Amino acid sequence: MTTAKGFYGPTGVSEDARGTGIGKALLFKSMEALRESGYVYGVIGGEGQREFYEKVCNAQEIPNSDPGIYTDILPD
Repeated sequence: MTTAKGFYGPTGVSEDARGTGIGKALLFKSMEALRESGYVYGVIGGEGQREFYEKVCNAQEIPNSDPGIYTDILPD
């Protein structure tokens, strides 16, 4: 298991592709797919670029959710 229903990520974009809009496009298409599947919100799990998600889609941290479903499956 790497994620769960209603979850997005963890994902990433190579450093040389950052700033091109590909990460934003990936995020928005993924959120659209969740909406089309009947979800009213998505959970961004295992995020490593919190500032990006806050800026792009006003993501909010879920208090006390770390590591959540990702216990023992993500590398340190």
